[in-house]
Amino acid sequence: IQVTPEVVNHTVEKKWISTLATHSGVTVKLKAYVTEGIKNASVENPVYLTSADCKLLPTEANSTIELSVANTWSNTWENLPKYYYYRDNNDVIQKTLIHYSAVEENVPDGYEASVTDSSDGLTTTITNTEVTADLDIKKVTRGSGNEIDGAEFTLYKKDGATYTKVTAFTVNKSTSIPELAKLSPGNYYLEETKAPVGCSLLGEKIYFRQSQGTITLTDKDGNILTSTPTMWNLSKKDNTFTLTIKNDVVYNLPSTGGSGIYLYMIG
Repeated sequence: IQVTPEVVNHTVEKKWISTLATHSGVTVKLKAYVTEGIKNASVENPVYLTSADCKLLPTEANSTIELSVANTWSNTWENLPKYYYYRDNNDVIQKTLIHYSAVEENVPDGYEASVTDSSDGLTTTITNTEVTADLDIKKVTRGSGNEIDGAEFTLYKKDGATYTKVTAFTVNKSTSIPELAKLSPGNYYLEETKAPVGCSLLGEKIYFRQSQGTITLTDKDGNILTSTPTMWNLSKKDNTFTLTIKNDVVYNLPSTGGSGIYLYMIG
């Protein structure tokens, strides 16, 4: 069918919702489709087109582009055909609108991608949202399991071959807010820097990983633990993970006016 085609431009934009300041480039691909004019095509079952179906469409190579800081995370495909022309059952030339969108070919680990097409069909926005996780820290005495306050921790995150300090905090059993909210993907360890009053300091680092919104306990080499450590365990309830850490009691605190009973640790 020989016609003078109308053309449109289609722009793809990349957005990030992330704790990271920089990101590597991502590959996106232009998608063209129709919802009528081809057998079985419908809104519920669109039929995707290639340059073999419509010569004015970009080739496979030209449909794919890398978005990065270099192109300000945006690209515009120009002079795209606006309509797909076909012959109906009466051999009459008809046309139907070609719809355009874009997809990200490989979503980076630790992110979820959402695609939004503008109402005029001329712009696609792909948003990558970092998948975070909430980690609540609970301190209990070993043996009795009584919950205790006052432990101080420092959190470190792996950065290449080393670990970098992320934050320091004090455990407060009275708050409902997780100590480590919106934890980004990565490998971490926790180190107790001050024990609760009356307890001995935890002498081990607690290694764990956050990946795709799930927290798992690991060893220092990043291997998932196959058994539960003696002094801590991990649980999950209502999308919040809880790390329960035990402390050995050095002595019982006296009641007001009492002399106190000291329970010394045996090495």
